[in-house]
Order: sequence, then structure tokens, then C-alpha cells
Amino acid sequence: MDMFQVLDRTAKGWITAHEVVESLSELGMYVNKEDAYMFVRRWDRNSDGRITYSEFTDAFVPRSTYHASMLTARKAYYLH
Repeated sequence: MDMFQVLDRTAKGWITAHEVVESLSELGMYVNKEDAYMFVRRWDRNSDGRITYSEFTDAFVPRSTYHASMLTARKAYYLH
């Protein structure tokens, strides 16, 4: 949740590849634009050019149910 909230600065519930690049750049992490767009295309289930929180978690939550439950039970520390 924390990282999604960092990327979704306006709290609209979704992020675009441009926002990923822009947000990470502001944090001093420079991402190749093509990689960001490839990430969005890979995880965007409905092909609308946006990643929702649900799609974002599909990309980063471990497949192991034990480890996934540990991660999802953790409270978010970064709040808008």
C-alpha cells in the first residue's frame, strides 16, 4: 500500500506509466520510460493504460500464501 500511495500522489486509485516515472524521479530513482510503460502494459488487466491497486498488488505480492498474508496484514505507514 505504501509504495502505491507514493506513486498515486493524487489518491485517485490508479497510476499511469508517466506517473511512475515522474514519482520515482522525484525520489531520485531514474527509471527508463520504456520499462515503466512495459510494466503498465504487463499488469494492466483491462488495457486502459492504468494500474489499479489490485493490479499493482498482483505484480508485487508474493505467490506464497504465507508470505502474501504477512505482507497484506501489515498496516500502511505512508498516508496522504
